[in-house]
Amino acid sequence: MVARNTRGDSVYLKPEGCAFALRVSNHARTPKQRKNHPDAITSLVLRDPTSETALAEAVAVALRNFSGERVKRERGADGGVAGGRDPGL
Repeated sequence: MVARNTRGDSVYLKPEGCAFALRVSNHARTPKQRKNHPDAITSLVLRDPTSETALAEAVAVALRNFSGERVKRERGADGGVAGGRDPGL
């Protein structure tokens, strides 16, 4: 965990040596959160209680999205330079 908001309802997780974060929260990101954490390339939003199976599926989707977005950004929009635009995830 690399950051937590003041209310404690959002945490930002980064794999070791990675420039990008996965955000876990109970609500969608606000423009302020996007500005303060442009490195958060994927969010896992958990609003309601859910079954263990549904949670495992949501985590798997978030990890797959994080991995794909990380590869895209590390390659860069021009195919070789890291960077790219934040799609507002």
